[in-house]
Amino acid sequence: MTQLISPNPMSNVVQFSQFGGNKKAENSPSANSPSPKELREKAALKQENQCNFCGTRKEPKDLHWLNQIGFKPKTHVVCGTCSSEAKSHSMDELRIILALKAMDF
Repeated sequence: MTQLISPNPMSNVVQFSQFGGNKKAENSPSANSPSPKELREKAALKQENQCNFCGTRKEPKDLHWLNQIGFKPKTHVVCGTCSSEAKSHSMDELRIILALKAMDF
């Protein structure tokens, strides 16, 4: 009768220790992703610190995300006045306004 004995019984332990590292610290997505404030400021800079609707130049901290159902989140920044007005418009009206702005109408 033959027994299957590994020549090095510790080889499994060594292999296990290679994969037993702290994965949370290495693969943490929040460590490399920018903060929401940084994302909003980048979007404002891309729009030249202008409100996407009225075109008024504002400081990046005074521009807010357009949070309206039917629009891709975190794409358009608008001033506080337009943000409150956007809530009273329908989604179709807002899309028309954005399309006209894109064509420099």
